[in-house]
Amino acid sequence: MTRSGAPITYSTIQSMFKRLKLNTGLKGERISSHTWRHTFAKNYLLNGGDVFSLQKIMGHSDISTTRKYLNLNENEIKQQHDKFNPLDNLDWLI
Repeated sequence: MTRSGAPITYSTIQSMFKRLKLNTGLKGERISSHTWRHTFAKNYLLNGGDVFSLQKIMGHSDISTTRKYLNLNENEIKQQHDKFNPLDNLDWLI
């Protein structure tokens, strides 16, 4: 919403991201609302969020749409495995 309460237009959002890119000095990086959604989705999962909650948050009716946002590299997959593997994270009583 704008300060006057009107909906923000697509061009306003584009302008905001252009200003953000300029102010941060990022060169050669793609900054857009779409990349922001991808970054949010990936970070949500890397911080322990589940894919089904993410589906609802992102407003996807089909889980296959949400899966398109989930491109984890090998290091991130290993990190998730180390963080959430129940065999490595339980105190076993022998």
